[in-house]
Amino acid sequence: MFEHLQDIQLHDSEPVAKAMECISRNIALTGGYGIVLVLDDDERLIGVITDGDIRRALVGGHTLNSTLDTVMNKNPVTTTHKGSYHQLLRLFERGIRHVPVVDKDRHVIDLILYSELGPGPSSVGTMLRAKAPVRISFAGGGTDMTPIIEKNKGAVISATINRYCYAELILRDDSKIVLSSRDFNQQVEFRSLKDIQYDGNLDILKAAVKISKPDFGFEIYTSSDVPPGSGLGASSSLTVAIIGLIEYIRTGQIDEYRIADLAFQSERVELQIRGGWQDQYAAVFGGLNYIEFDRDGVVVHPLRLKDSIRHELESNLVLCFTNLTRNSGEIHKETVQNLQNESTRDAAEYAAMLDLVEDVRRALLTGDLFKFGQLLDQAWQLKKAMNVGITNPEIDRLYNLAKEAGALGGKLLGAGNGGYLMFYCTPLRKHEIQKVLQDTGVAALTFNLDPKGLRIWPSQKMPDSAI
Repeated sequence: MFEHLQDIQLHDSEPVAKAMECISRNIALTGGYGIVLVLDDDERLIGVITDGDIRRALVGGHTLNSTLDTVMNKNPVTTTHKGSYHQLLRLFERGIRHVPVVDKDRHVIDLILYSELGPGPSSVGTMLRAKAPVRISFAGGGTDMTPIIEKNKGAVISATINRYCYAELILRDDSKIVLSSRDFNQQVEFRSLKDIQYDGNLDILKAAVKISKPDFGFEIYTSSDVPPGSGLGASSSLTVAIIGLIEYIRTGQIDEYRIADLAFQSERVELQIRGGWQDQYAAVFGGLNYIEFDRDGVVVHPLRLKDSIRHELESNLVLCFTNLTRNSGEIHKETVQNLQNESTRDAAEYAAMLDLVEDVRRALLTGDLFKFGQLLDQAWQLKKAMNVGITNPEIDRLYNLAKEAGALGGKLLGAGNGGYLMFYCTPLRKHEIQKVLQDTGVAALTFNLDPKGLRIWPSQKMPDSAI
């Protein structure tokens, strides 16, 4: 979006001298080629004047006091937001260097400069869809918090599963932004990016858009396979899907690290939702990963398991929803406060957690899944010791029931105090464990690991006449 439209607009009754001043003052803003947009009293575009037009007018007998309507080009080349990238290329091929964008009433809404032409966005009405998987975390949760990685290395092992957050983006022919959540049955609309304000309604969606700084109007519709506050990193997956769509419109590519960084900025910086660094990277990259964190950045290392190990891992994992949701930001806020008052014991516990991460990695890569299940239990006991507020009597009851029914180990996913419990079972005991949990009124989730992360693909908006 050209941000200096007001600076290059004059009315048709103003003198040529004023156009010369305007061009001289703003030529650097317009790509080195001077232009003035000439408007009538109703602010509609009726002509343009370039520095070349002024030279020709003065040579032809006009003076600096001549009015713009007598020297302007009365048939300027314009486009609308419906104009395609290829249409613009054909215009620039003719030697045109500025193309005003007008609405149906010929009000100027943008100026496209050849000097700033980048990869072309899809045409208006084009629909792009995205889905980003949620994740389960095996070990290391908490070591990805900023107070930890400012001083020491952090690391987690996580995997994405076949449950997703979805977003659809439809390009508009104006600067309006429409954000709609099917899960919450809420919709908000803004005339442009600068009008977006946080008020507690769909702020996750708003922040993702603001951080992305789109220079085009669009509609976004979102939904999720899992409830918020479930401990599966759904808010990060949703943020990744939205940012990924906007970045893809802009560049035509999926830059995994950039999208993850923007998603972290959106949640942790813009909205000040406390939490770690792992969720955004898990959602973008997908698969089973060993993710390292330190002061210099984040590195995602895929863990390549033999098919037989991966199938056995999937076959023996159980997820159950505790019927409790929670505000992860508030729980992480308490964790951050504890970290900022770190004791010798805290440091030792985090060092022990990092050792467990390494042990889990080795167990997975070598196929020692019996050891893996035991390590999950050790990690859960250690995490409870690090933060007593992450569990409650109901969670402890469900965990003990699963262990008695044959689970080797497990853990609560996410920040704690609600969401999903995950267990690794001894072979042939999975269905018994699921039945024991279901008899208590909690739902067991059937799932598979998903080796892929963020996906984006083109779709086709249904014509209104066909609905």
